[in-house]
Amino acid sequence: GVRVLPGRFMVIEQAMAVPANRVKAASYLETFVHTLIRSGKVGELITRFDKHQASVPELP
Repeated sequence: GVRVLPGRFMVIEQAMAVPANRVKAASYLETFVHTLIRSGKVGELITRFDKHQASVPELP
């Protein structure tokens, strides 16, 4: 007897940036973030700090 509504209740917005002309820096940052996600570290931190409303982003 429940209904699950579409969409999200909460989103934790996080951002990292580099100047537009720093192509190598942008590539490094992308690799760094993807490595953290794939290693399971992001999920581990979500669990450790009891942030169950958060989820690990899906990578392309």
